[in-house]
Amino acid sequence: MNMQAPVTEALAEFIATMTPARLPQPVREYARRIIFDGIGTLASATHPAVTASAGMGRFAEAHGGGGPATLVGRGRTVDVVSAVFANGTLGYASDFEPHHPEAILHPVAVMVPTSLALAQMCGRSGLDMSTAVVVGCEVTYRVSMALNPRELYDLGFHPSAIAGTFGACAAAALLLKLDKEQCVRALGLAAL
Repeated sequence: MNMQAPVTEALAEFIATMTPARLPQPVREYARRIIFDGIGTLASATHPAVTASAGMGRFAEAHGGGGPATLVGRGRTVDVVSAVFANGTLGYASDFEPHHPEAILHPVAVMVPTSLALAQMCGRSGLDMSTAVVVGCEVTYRVSMALNPRELYDLGFHPSAIAGTFGACAAAALLLKLDKEQCVRALGLAAL
């Protein structure tokens, strides 16, 4: 018997059943602030002096094709994957987003680009996007804490990259309205 299955199933249940109405008002307000700050961080990284972000933006424009997802600061939309790739790079180029000290990570740089692109693709509301950011951050924090982030960091792995995969999966699953079983499968794929 797989001892991890109950943990995965509980996490999938949390993701599949979360709705904006279930978020306490203080959480909604905090989410609004971190999303506002997160988008501001993305926008700040579009400054011409930030050369890595300019290169990623040009790459996404050249290879992303048409699509519904915004390339922050470029006045253009592309496919979801290209937007998440380019905008996620912006998030780490400035590195000003909120930090979770115990989990040793910056989840907003992962969750805002992921949630923004998926919300645009799926035609979801701002409140849906905000809920996805909250769920994605929560999953990221918990996975990082379970993996011993200090040890990961000492081994040369940034917890944001590892745990953030699960958070992005959770945010995307929520916006795609996956059911519990689909969430279990998505989390399994994120673990590969």
